Amino acid sequence: MKKSKKLFALITVLCITLSLPVSMGSYAAGSNVNINNNAESVINKTKFVIVDTFGSDNRGWIGDFADYPVDYDESQYQLQFSRESLPIEIDPEGNGLFLSGVNRSDDLFMFIKKKVDTSYGLKPNTNYLVNFDIEIATNAPQGAFGIGGAPGESNYVKAGATTEEPAIIIQDGFYRMNIDKGNQSISGEEAIVLGNLAKLSTIFDFSYELKNFNNDNFDDAFIVKTDENGELWLLVGNDSGYEGLTSIYIPKVKFILTEA
Repeated sequence: MKKSKKLFALITVLCITLSLPVSMGSYAAGSNVNINNNAESVINKTKFVIVDTFGSDNRGWIGDFADYPVDYDESQYQLQFSRESLPIEIDPEGNGLFLSGVNRSDDLFMFIKKKVDTSYGLKPNTNYLVNFDIEIATNAPQGAFGIGGAPGESNYVKAGATTEEPAIIIQDGFYRMNIDKGNQSISGEEAIVLGNLAKLSTIFDFSYELKNFNNDNFDDAFIVKTDENGELWLLVGNDSGYEGLTSIYIPKVKFILTEA
């Protein structure tokens, strides 16, 4: 985390202790609420809540992959991004974004990204405290063995926000990220680890389970600063240390941005 994030968290604790006001913004009555095709944007002076579900389209989210060789064999990596029906055990009538790939390079990052443009109303050059609330359907059982690592415990879910569009670049014959998302279990400046794909159920099977990922109880705050237009990019991804096939569904993505 950047020093500014830790400083903000410390100032918040001091303000609460001394009963001083903290610029966190509350959910005000009369806030402007817009609901459009399963996407909700709640806006007031200091808080922005962006919620996307995928009943009819991708809601502006784009999928991509990183940390694999430029001369990769498509049949070996099986990289796939699409909007698909959810597994029947999750929701027989629902849809979600689908990410799938085989980690043949000791590392594979599968991710989705979305631009928050000026239509969302964020202030230019302003710091926002970001809270993540992501739903992912995973079929990785607890304690399973795998090459390089476990299919659950060695698959790390990350989320972040940045003014620079998250994209792949070529470095030393590999596709790498142009932002600092960290590596596998390690967080980066633009993305943090929220957990892993191991199911909560102790039953050893490969059925899908819906798992929530958030940073509500993290010690360090995640803060992002918008650009001069009040725009930024949102990111959700899976950083794999498991050298096998990983397939996940994302039925819901929620970001809460509070002016800091």
